[in-house]
Amino acid sequence: MAFIPWPNGVQLCFDFTTASQQWQFCLALRKSAGAPTDVDLGLVAAEAVDWWTDHFKSGVCSGTVLRQIRVTDMTAEGAPQHIATVNENGTDATAPIILGTAAVVSLRTEKRGRSFRGRAYLGGLPADSGSTAVDMTTVYAAGQAAAFGLLQTALDAIGFDMVVASTRHNGSTRATAELNETIAFIVDTHYDSQRRRLAGRGT
Repeated sequence: MAFIPWPNGVQLCFDFTTASQQWQFCLALRKSAGAPTDVDLGLVAAEAVDWWTDHFKSGVCSGTVLRQIRVTDMTAEGAPQHIATVNENGTDATAPIILGTAAVVSLRTEKRGRSFRGRAYLGGLPADSGSTAVDMTTVYAAGQAAAFGLLQTALDAIGFDMVVASTRHNGSTRATAELNETIAFIVDTHYDSQRRRLAGRGT
């Protein structure tokens, strides 16, 4: 698919490995004023590293490694990218649940419809996240949602909004992505999965 620019937009990606399986989740951001600069990309990466350290890695099994954080300027094809090498393990000492299982963070905006909501699939889940074979504890699910709220607050402080980027609408490709600010993070307690995230894929 042809590149679709995001107005003042940046993509923030977290790249992980669990038991030799690679997985990631990515978020869309928009600079509040003006186009992002190389300096901005580094600032976003630094905030993301701090967030991982302070608010997220405690809920990830110790067999999961955050390899790197990538921050990409999405305003034009071939625009700059900043990569922060991390190589840190999660700190939850319980065993990981079966690979391919994910917690899903739903990103909501003020608009309704598929073009205006997003999802982040989180792997590396520890055994103590669960209350049953199919459900997370309410405490764990609430903690994941709260962690994303803290990331949003940290990014707001350096002039970036967390958004949902829509590149398609009614089956057609947009010439320019529509970016809508995220106003809520919802994590239900059901474990989920994502295509291509089954054990043995992504190595």
